[in-house]
Amino acid sequence: MIHLVVTMQVRPDSRQAFLDLFGRLRPTVLAEAGCVQYQLFADLPGGTQAPDPNCFTLLEQWESEAHLKAHLAAPHMKTFSQTAGPLRVATTVRILRPVP
Repeated sequence: MIHLVVTMQVRPDSRQAFLDLFGRLRPTVLAEAGCVQYQLFADLPGGTQAPDPNCFTLLEQWESEAHLKAHLAAPHMKTFSQTAGPLRVATTVRILRPVP
């Protein structure tokens, strides 16, 4: 199993456009072979950080590295990256595997 933690900081004036774009993408990704989870999260007050309404965390889970590679190469992901790029200020990606 492969897990991804993707943190995206969006421009304040682009928040709703980003959420709309992600909302259209998500069903397509969930239908991909090997996709177990593809869920966007926002900060909840009470954590160690001050909530940032323009920061989102995407949690992904894939059955295998091959499934993840196919996902990243999919035409809809290339389109999403091109369209979402100008809406985001920063993005970090962590790819994780379970520790035996």
